[in-house]
Formats: sequence, C-alpha cells, structure tokens
Amino acid sequence: MFSAGSGVSIVSISQSSVTFTYTIENDNQLVTNFDVGTFETIAGAGTGNIGTFSARPARHAQIGNGANAIVSGPAEDILDETLTYISGPSKGLVQHRVCTRSSISVKQ
Repeated sequence: MFSAGSGVSIVSISQSSVTFTYTIENDNQLVTNFDVGTFETIAGAGTGNIGTFSARPARHAQIGNGANAIVSGPAEDILDETLTYISGPSKGLVQHRVCTRSSISVKQ
C-alpha cells in the first residue's frame, strides 16, 4: 500500500495484513469479505506507525478466462475507511479516509 501526494511523489510506503473469507457462486462470481486489518508504515512520512484499518464490506468480482482472470470493482462507489494508529509517531490518532478500490488479476 502506498500514499501518493501531489504529482506522482510517494509520501509513504506501508505493508499491511488482513484475513478474509470468500465464496465462489455458481455463476463464477467471487464474493470476498475482509476483516479488520493491520498496517505498518515502513518508509517515508510516518515511518514506524502501526495501526489497524476497518473491515470492508463484501467485494464482488467475476472469475473468467478459464479461471485465469479475476476482475473486481468496489461493492460501493465510495468507502469510508477508519485508520487507528496504535504506536509510532501518530499513536492515538484516528483518521478517516474516503477511497475506492478496483483490480484486475491475471494468472500468468
């Protein structure tokens, strides 16, 4: 995960971890549910921050191309995500961010 500032500058680089469950429907729709996750800022602004981010609503994707591709879009147009900093320079800060996610994954 990274955060970009103005232009193409990278403000910080974080690593994250989250557990999830998924089901594959009869029509090859993939439904994924994400639990609360954790993050650590490893470079740039906020290096050393460790915290959690809120659980996300179910994400829907379509499996295609002989089960070699997954195309997903956000379950909602805009998602309000809550970050809670539990240690590091921003300890105690609770931040809300508005975001959206989509992806295309192709097995090579």
